[in-house]
Amino acid sequence: MAGKPILHYVKARGRMESIRWLLAAAGVEFEEKFIETPDDLEDLRKDGSLMFQQVPMVEIDGMKLVQSRAILNYIATKYNLYGKDIKERALYGIFSVLSSTILRNHTDPSMNTQGCVKGSRLAAAHRNID
Repeated sequence: MAGKPILHYVKARGRMESIRWLLAAAGVEFEEKFIETPDDLEDLRKDGSLMFQQVPMVEIDGMKLVQSRAILNYIATKYNLYGKDIKERALYGIFSVLSSTILRNHTDPSMNTQGCVKGSRLAAAHRNID
């Protein structure tokens, strides 16, 4: 049996939240490794884990997946949540876009999308989050 997926992101909902929701819908337990300092993000970049130098990143099935929609598509397909026909796939597509939009629109205006106070050193370190 493969290990639990490992989610790499800052301590915030952001773009990782819809991924968490989809894993929960599939009944999949996962671990989270939070990026808490600029050095944490830089370590992931230096070791080659981030294809586009951005998070979220999910370690699953021996891969390090990046880009939110690609991660969602992989999880939906792996756990048979992608739909059996084109109509069900359209509903999944609506979910993936809508969940991202909802999360983006409900962010505290004093915070950036990563949950960091605007203008802080940590916020500056996360400007490349997809």
